[in-house]
Amino acid sequence: GQFLAAQSAVTALVGTNPVRIAPLKMAQRQPFPRIVYWGAASNPVYHAGGESGLFRAQFEIQCQAQTVADADAVESAACSPGWRSTAAKSVP
Repeated sequence: GQFLAAQSAVTALVGTNPVRIAPLKMAQRQPFPRIVYWGAASNPVYHAGGESGLFRAQFEIQCQAQTVADADAVESAACSPGWRSTAAKSVP
């Protein structure tokens, strides 16, 4: 959440007061667009000598908006270049 909230492209879309980025579920009556995220997995990274002490984290990010175009814009802002993105989009 802190990483997403620190990205100006994300906060330009989801706002800063209140920040509409939440873990697990969004508070009721928060306006669109918004982001809900949760940690899906954390796996150790291995090298030739075994575990490296690093972890590869996987997060699920749900981009909620009034239109598919708005959800696409939030997804583009939230998913950094180089990330594999299969963000879920939710439109009422």
